[in-house]
Amino acid sequence: MDRNPIFSTSRNATAGGSNTSVLRPDETIAETLSMLQRYKVLFIFLTNSGGLTETDHAVHIDHHLGLHFSGDQFVQSYTPFRTLVPQLQDATVLVLGGRVVGIEPNIYTFAELSALNHLASGRDLTSIPRTADGRLKIDAIFVFPSPRDWGLDLQLVLDLILSHNGILGTSSPKNGDPSLPNRGYQQDGQPGLYFCNPDLTFAAKYPQPHMA
Repeated sequence: MDRNPIFSTSRNATAGGSNTSVLRPDETIAETLSMLQRYKVLFIFLTNSGGLTETDHAVHIDHHLGLHFSGDQFVQSYTPFRTLVPQLQDATVLVLGGRVVGIEPNIYTFAELSALNHLASGRDLTSIPRTADGRLKIDAIFVFPSPRDWGLDLQLVLDLILSHNGILGTSSPKNGDPSLPNRGYQQDGQPGLYFCNPDLTFAAKYPQPHMA
């Protein structure tokens, strides 16, 4: 989203890109935002994320521009995940990538969270619901920006979308069956896979594009 012009307007509101747009050393940006606040023009910021929650992003921009913003004014690439809370509030969700993991679990990671670093480091997973025989079952996979280990992420995703009913370490007997739709793939209760952003590269403070 940060590739767009800094501001785009409608009759009643304004949307602005943050991160690489608003954080550029340009005093006219602060002046423009201050004017919008003074005249009570509604506006929001659209951004990929930067690994922050909306509230933390507001504080970050506050400090940089010397103005005050609300977290409700920030729409980030993973903000739409909130709409899945009613559907997945009792689910076990595997979250990949992003420093945002664990910052506000009541908003992003729902009731039970199995984060990538938990699986990779062998942390205690006794609080995560399991099958009757003790195996870990994943109901959904969320991919946030800035993965820490792409290879491990991809392997976990592959294992789970080929699994039986999202149970880690299993393989669906339906995989490759020509008599089934899609040759049996994704036909056996595998977890849904949700990406918050389709982009592969992002602009950042570093002069070269950031792969995330």
